[in-house]
Amino acid sequence: DEAVDAEELELPPILIQPFVENAIIHGVSQIEYLGKISIRFSLFGKYLKCEIQDNGIGRSAAAKQKSQRDQQHKSTALLITQERLDLLNKSMDQPSIEIIDLYDHTGKPTGTLVQILIAV
Repeated sequence: DEAVDAEELELPPILIQPFVENAIIHGVSQIEYLGKISIRFSLFGKYLKCEIQDNGIGRSAAAKQKSQRDQQHKSTALLITQERLDLLNKSMDQPSIEIIDLYDHTGKPTGTLVQILIAV
């Protein structure tokens, strides 16, 4: 978003990395067509909104392919990131992280969208 001044705003280190990594490992690396990951930043009131979207296999199919160890790793990374965001967004009245499964008109999974709100 052109309204976001990249020189002005600070993003805590490694905040979006777990989500981008999940989009690569569990999303687009599992498909036989051209994978795409989009990372967008925009202002949302007093928050910086980060959206990470992939066109991978979707969370349901990815969950079937993961080992128990991978599931625990992802849960830990998500939990730690959620705790960091909760500290940053102390007075927030909505979720800091929202994970949305994407589908086409037939109900076939078409990827995942992660929305993260960060107080600025």
